[in-house]
Amino acid sequence: MYWKMYWRKSMREVVAKKWDELPAIWNDFYDRNPTASTFQTYEFHTFTGKGKPYQKDLFRLIGVREWNLVLYRNGEAVAIAPLLLKKKRGRLIVYLRGHFTVADQIDFIYANWSYDDFKFLMDYIREKLGNASFFLDRISERTVTCQYLKQYFAGKHIEEYDCFSIPVPENYDEWWNSLSRSTRRSIVKHRNRLERSNLDCSFRYIYGEELSRSLCRQFMWVYADRFLVKNRFNLGPLRRPVIWALRAYLMRDQMTRWMCRKDGNFHVVMYIGGEIACFLSGLIFKDKRLMIERMKINTKFAWCSPGYLMVSELMRYAIEQNRAGTMDIRELDLSQGGENGMEYKRALGGQVYHNYVFYD
Repeated sequence: MYWKMYWRKSMREVVAKKWDELPAIWNDFYDRNPTASTFQTYEFHTFTGKGKPYQKDLFRLIGVREWNLVLYRNGEAVAIAPLLLKKKRGRLIVYLRGHFTVADQIDFIYANWSYDDFKFLMDYIREKLGNASFFLDRISERTVTCQYLKQYFAGKHIEEYDCFSIPVPENYDEWWNSLSRSTRRSIVKHRNRLERSNLDCSFRYIYGEELSRSLCRQFMWVYADRFLVKNRFNLGPLRRPVIWALRAYLMRDQMTRWMCRKDGNFHVVMYIGGEIACFLSGLIFKDKRLMIERMKINTKFAWCSPGYLMVSELMRYAIEQNRAGTMDIRELDLSQGGENGMEYKRALGGQVYHNYVFYD
């Protein structure tokens, strides 16, 4: 099934495709788009949309239908709209694939398309779905799609959210001197406090290798424990079994399993006295960003602010690896943060960029 329209002597058409018909076109677009993130790979969306080994359709379990559209111009593929459709309060809502994951950035799949291409595709979707509403979230301002959506949704609902990214300079002193005096004092104070404790402190960097299940389980224990602390759950004797249950849930989580893979994933572990004091898990994007997906501290070591110390040491490590030519990281992307997370991101040198939500 397809819909055609002629515009200034050029022909555009939209064709619905099955998921397994998309890899060749999708991968070609991804390879040619410098702003495409790991969250836009065909592999990521296959992994998070199907139960391993891809036998169970996870979308159907939550009442979501796939609709994959390919836009052609003069017979050549221009863009893919990997859409998800779900009824909410009796009305059909259109999402981009990735909405039901924790992906930090969502987009159409393309290499080079114009606003006229984009508008043709959007008008087609509206024509076919009638009274449906769009809800397109986590659209980065760094993408051309964001500019097109601002024009297309002018006068409608557009929301802006602050995200934070720390540029990685040529030398550590440049970053250190960019911090406020109070932030530098805080980091030095906690370093000294750790030194006076006489506890051994070390950092382990994991890149290009699969994260062991044992270490992943330790990460998720810290994650679950910190979740209870931050949300002030006072569970008494039930605390430990609840942490066990949360960890089991997190171990089955699609993002956890994706982060345990070796391709493009990056982990840092801070040990104090032989215990995990803090861990960080991220993804290295092809635009040279390290997108930090998870960073959690062990509450037991909150007295030395291990999160601040870890970011400080990660900055030093990234600069050293860049100089050595073994890595090429130009930004530590701390992504979007709620009110509780913005203060420390700014303090560590985070510069603001924006993600957007567009909806009817």
